[in-house]
Amino acid sequence: MSAQTTTSLNDELAAIVGDANVSHEPREISGVVPSVTVAPASTEEVAAVMKFANTHELIVAPAGGFTKQQIGGVPEQSVASL
Repeated sequence: MSAQTTTSLNDELAAIVGDANVSHEPREISGVVPSVTVAPASTEEVAAVMKFANTHELIVAPAGGFTKQQIGGVPEQSVASL
């Protein structure tokens, strides 16, 4: 994914959940580091982020506090962590 595309996607995600809820801090999940972490504040925002990801064919990995991720099915790559 190009830097321009990443910036555009990040801007669109920030429009959904707000700038404060989009992070680029590396958060490793069993060796996979998503390009962005999104923290929706409501079920409506979760739905909007998932619709956005589907539209742009992004791989999303759910993360619940980043604990015990190695137990579940960790994707080989991830664009967004939710």
